[in-house]
Amino acid sequence: MGQSTAILLTANEKWIVRASSEERRYAVQNAGDKYRGNREYFERLFEQVHNGGAAAMLYDLLRMDLEGWHPRQNIPQNAALVEQKVESLDGLEGWWMAKLSLAEIPHASPKNPRQALSCYLIEDAREHNIQNKYLTETEFGRFLREMGCEHKSTGKAWSWVFPPLTVARKAWEEKLGGACEWISDVEDWGQLG
Repeated sequence: MGQSTAILLTANEKWIVRASSEERRYAVQNAGDKYRGNREYFERLFEQVHNGGAAAMLYDLLRMDLEGWHPRQNIPQNAALVEQKVESLDGLEGWWMAKLSLAEIPHASPKNPRQALSCYLIEDAREHNIQNKYLTETEFGRFLREMGCEHKSTGKAWSWVFPPLTVARKAWEEKLGGACEWISDVEDWGQLG
């Protein structure tokens, strides 16, 4: 059996690891603020560490029964990991997250705020970030279908009808494995104006 490597990384930056929506490699935790700046707490902690605490902890860890456990089992799907997934989004996923968060569909139809012409949507996606610059209509259509959108003709041009905002957000959160913080707290598309 091959040997695996584990790395513990601590940082102050918002984006630490490139995490995909199906992430299974990283266990991410946010440090709490409870003891921030509490010098007395840390002095007592380090006193314990330097006076046998580290050895005692190592003793306990070396005797811990890990039979049948593997590090990839039960990776915590928590808010900290979702934050890393959101920070890692680019291309169409980054564009989609922005649409969901703002609850805005570019050039939405006045008759249906969940519908917009295909030409406007792909233009908006291409301008959103550099990864989308050479986006094809086929790639774009495949992605929108995966997100639950419906391709429809207006009689004059092709358009896309987005699912209700609450449905689209719920599906996206299921894909990411946890709740997202949305910029706009409206219930459906087109409710901002």
